Amino acid sequence: MSEQKRDDLYNKERKNHPTRMLNDGINRSQAGSPSELVRGGCFQIVVSIVIAIISLLLFNQCST
Repeated sequence: MSEQKRDDLYNKERKNHPTRMLNDGINRSQAGSPSELVRGGCFQIVVSIVIAIISLLLFNQCST
């Protein structure tokens, strides 16, 4: 697809659905870049470690 055709489709979509474009912009500003959604932050790492520790303690208790 040529760049001109892609720009025309983008402009047509923006004119036909302005609230969708606003919603997309709001969602992107809240989430940041798409790679950050997949990568996970500090909170996700802490929760994973806590779950691992709890599961190890439960497994250790069940095996004795």
